Amino acid sequence: WEARGDPRLGSEELQLTSDALAYYEKVHDLRREHADEARAEAGECEFSLGANLRVTWAQAQRADKTLALMFGGKTLAEGYRVAPDGLLERHVKLPPPVSYAWAPIVPDGQATGNFSWKRWVFLQCHVGIMGAHRNTDKTVALLSRQVWWQSMRRDVEQWVERCLTCIRFRKMPQK
Repeated sequence: WEARGDPRLGSEELQLTSDALAYYEKVHDLRREHADEARAEAGECEFSLGANLRVTWAQAQRADKTLALMFGGKTLAEGYRVAPDGLLERHVKLPPPVSYAWAPIVPDGQATGNFSWKRWVFLQCHVGIMGAHRNTDKTVALLSRQVWWQSMRRDVEQWVERCLTCIRFRKMPQK
């Protein structure tokens, strides 16, 4: 701390030195990191499926060769349903307190010219504003509350292993 101003005039005020500012910035970043981790443990994620994305996916699911077969039959296999908006969903087990929920099935196909829908959803939860480059387990936990696809754990594991930020800042060198 530094005192500035003229003490004779009673206008003395305290101002932070550069060392103090650096300390408070470091503490603030650490607190934010802990808060992000707590949100991840609780399964919070900024990403959610809006109505427009559900409509887009309902069409993409019917174009997906593996999912299109499910729409043709009169009954679906146990654990699947077609939601009122036409989106195919899977009944998934979640950690307490929720235990079970219906999650939309991510279709094959391209979200953009560069990303499949599955990769796009992964990036929303891993790299996006609330992503924080979490490990495979935490990223899968966040995704499981929102979406489902058959090879989700394997895909997320591969993507996290290839994530340049994770490689650079989270991986410890092997001895």
